[in-house]
Amino acid sequence: DRRDAMRETWTKNLKDRDDLKAFFVLGRLEKDHKEKIEKEMEEFGDIVVLECVENQHKGKTILWFEHVYRNTEFDFAVKVDQDVYVWTDELSNHIKALPRENFYGGHGPLYTNRRFWRQDRFAFFNGGFAILSRDLVAEVARVVSIAKEHQTEDSKKNGYVVDTESLRKEHDIDLRGNEDVSLGRIFKPRLLKGT
Repeated sequence: DRRDAMRETWTKNLKDRDDLKAFFVLGRLEKDHKEKIEKEMEEFGDIVVLECVENQHKGKTILWFEHVYRNTEFDFAVKVDQDVYVWTDELSNHIKALPRENFYGGHGPLYTNRRFWRQDRFAFFNGGFAILSRDLVAEVARVVSIAKEHQTEDSKKNGYVVDTESLRKEHDIDLRGNEDVSLGRIFKPRLLKGT
């Protein structure tokens, strides 16, 4: 129903455009939904199924950016939550003027130090709407590639990408926290360097 609502509103504005494309990103298809989703994929051509179980905050966002990097040609990749309405003409106009490198757009970065991270301030990038230039997407893909080698048996089985102690110790890659925090942690070194 939500996908249909978006197809009837803002994504229908993309049908005849070459500069913007929209996809609904799902985790692995469950047996009881597989036939229905495959039929929907065939009808609309706007669904991407990642090799992870459907999840929130276990790497789906960074796996989406990795997928985009490895499978499409683009200048920018965007992630929006399903309750976001995108003004496609405005987005297209903004994109024309954006720098093609070291660009993040969206809400953030914010420095926070809540809860158990009191001694570890990090940048929090809000995922409700996030747009990344190709080089930043490449950085996410690099991190995912390294992280996949350090996953737990559970995360490997389910296709997740989660933080592990070996990933932090051996590669100085920290994916603790939800996906908005993971993006912030990935880009924190660039932020600290002023890039």
